[in-house]
Amino acid sequence: MELAGLDLGLSPETARLLVEQTALGSAKLVLEAGAGPGELRRRVTSPGGTTERAIEVLAQTGFEQNIRQALQAAYQRSRELSEQFGKQ
Repeated sequence: MELAGLDLGLSPETARLLVEQTALGSAKLVLEAGAGPGELRRRVTSPGGTTERAIEVLAQTGFEQNIRQALQAAYQRSRELSEQFGKQ
């Protein structure tokens, strides 16, 4: 997200701050709303709006599958390391 902000002409400081505030605000909203992230996303996604457009691009480029593969790889590596260090 920070790199995208830089690509759009934001200063490094502004890009970093926007990412930090977006992450903080999103996490706070999820914790306080009592609804899951998917439901909250549906609530803030206006038909034809900017969030909907971004989600369409993420879906087209395989974002969900990439995240799943990355988490699976991290999980597998965690198991390997656990086995490796458990034998010592």
